[in-house]
Amino acid sequence: MLVTLNVAFVCWIYMTLHMRSIFLSTMGILIVLMAVPISLVIYVKVFGIEYFSSIHIAVVIIIIGIGADDIFVFHDAWRHARAIKSIRKDHVKVLAHTVRESTSAMFLTSATSTMAFVACSMSKIMPIRAFGIFSAIVVPTVYILTIAVMPFAYFIYEVYILEL
Repeated sequence: MLVTLNVAFVCWIYMTLHMRSIFLSTMGILIVLMAVPISLVIYVKVFGIEYFSSIHIAVVIIIIGIGADDIFVFHDAWRHARAIKSIRKDHVKVLAHTVRESTSAMFLTSATSTMAFVACSMSKIMPIRAFGIFSAIVVPTVYILTIAVMPFAYFIYEVYILEL
């Protein structure tokens, strides 16, 4: 567990340096970390799987990398949208352009990662199968949370933090 927290902290520091915002990096890492308990609820309540082993904890480290990638794609699309002079002053248009440009790239990376974990779920070895199923739930959850929450975080950032 300590290794997981260290990885999350190092990733948060890197995100803060890259995005030049404690607020955005904190929102990004929270989205990624919140995907795990949400996925656990889906894993247990929807799929009815109660098997959980120590290998499942490894998904947290993996998802930090995948989620950070989604956050960086979104952030870079936002920076490019803010560089467009005709929409720079309109926060809604900047975010609409950002979402339009970033969601397809994030979807493709998330879909390929999900399919890799679906392949793991075909294993006859129960811990690997359960890990594959759980991981195949976590990755789309991070994608959905990212496209649902990050536009609001960036709106708050643009209107209330960046304008200071």
